[in-house]
Order: sequence, then structure tokens, then C-alpha cells
Amino acid sequence: MDMWGSLFEHTLILFNLLILSYFVVGNGVYTALMVMSVRAIWIHSRRLAYQGLSELRGSSLTPPVTIIVPAWNEEHIIVETVRSALGVDYPCLSVIVVDDGSTDSTLKRLAAAFKLAPMDQVYYPALPTRAVRSFYFNPQLPNLLVVHKQRGGKPDALNTGINLCRSPYFCCLDADCILERDSLLRLMDPILRSPRETIVSGGIVRIINGCTSRDGQIVKLGLPATSLARFQVVDTCAASLRDGTAGRCWEGP
Repeated sequence: MDMWGSLFEHTLILFNLLILSYFVVGNGVYTALMVMSVRAIWIHSRRLAYQGLSELRGSSLTPPVTIIVPAWNEEHIIVETVRSALGVDYPCLSVIVVDDGSTDSTLKRLAAAFKLAPMDQVYYPALPTRAVRSFYFNPQLPNLLVVHKQRGGKPDALNTGINLCRSPYFCCLDADCILERDSLLRLMDPILRSPRETIVSGGIVRIINGCTSRDGQIVKLGLPATSLARFQVVDTCAASLRDGTAGRCWEGP
């Protein structure tokens, strides 16, 4: 009996040592990664200070970009989103909003906010899409075009925007997102500086709940009121860091 008790005691001690080693190694790895991340953030912050976005802003070689916004029943946020897109600091910018057959007041609110009127335009779908019903335009806002089409889903709406895009690059923006003013400059900077042909560039997506926006721009940062939404903020930031979507670029062969 003493032999079994001694064996059980040694087994329990070994198990505890294994658990302790696991936590020591695991926390040590996380601590090392945190130190490396702090160093990487410091280097990245210093590089941003000398990024030279003013050169990109004033260069005649900066390629045009079109922001495509697919929208379906987004009456509560669509005006703020479009104002944010139009307010982006970029030298040659166009915005195409594709209303994917909304059943609410999305189209009416856009027309009222930006004083849009119906216009005639020929539509040649290089990519197959559902039928386009109408186009809306304001001569005072020549870089904004609103398209109303039959319901076909977000991919179909994006394809409609791509068919109407006349720039070499386009940016896909969800109808409930707000862009920072220099976001396109920061996205295009690695594309133009890369020695190889760059296919796509991406940035960080953050939760806007709890922040204060005015005229399509974030004027005050904050956290959501509920614990669940705050966990979503942490999860979103962790996913961006894990997947490398902060400033990620894909280059062609």
C-alpha cells in the first residue's frame, strides 16, 4: 500500500512539474513575442514618420483609385460611409456606391444627402451581374456615382462596381466602414515603392462602436459599452496581427 501511495505521490509531482513547465514555456514564448512586437511597432512608427506621404500626394504619377461601396439596407450608416470615402486624402479618387436592391431608404438618403439626380449611362458588364436599374449623379460631385441594381448579393454588387471602374486600382469598402483620411495614401505607398508589380494591399480593420464620428471622420476614440463588443475589439485586433493584415501586400511574379 505504501508502494502504491509513493508511486501516486511521485506521479502527482511529475504531473505538476509538467503543468508548471508548460506554463513557464508558454508564458515565456508570449513574453518574447510581446517584446518583439514592441520593437517592431517602434520601428514601424519611426518609419511612418519618414514615409513621405506628401510626395505621394503631390506626385503626378500617383495612380487613380476607385472606392467601391456595395450597400444593402444600410440607411442608418451609408451617408456617413460615403462622406468618409469622399473625404479621403488622395489626389485622384472616385467613389462608386452600388445599391444592391435595398428595400429600405438607402437610395433615398443618398440622393437627399448628396443632391443626386438620375442620369443616363451605358453599362457594359465585362463581369456578369444582375441588371442595373438606374444611375445617380451630381455635377457638383463629379467623383461620386451611385448605382441602383437588382438584388444579387455582395459579390455581384462588387462586380458591378468593377465593371464601372475606370482606374487601375480599386478599394472595396463595406457600407458600415469609415476610412481614415490618409488610409489610401498608406495603402498605395508600398504598392508604388515595391520593385515588383504589387497585386493588393490591405490594412487594419477596427471596431467603430464606442467611437464618435462627425462628417465621416473619427473625432474621438472609445470602447463599446458592452463587454461582448469589447471582446470583439480584442478579437479583431488579434486577428489583424495574426493574419498580418496590417499593411499586407501581395506581389505578382
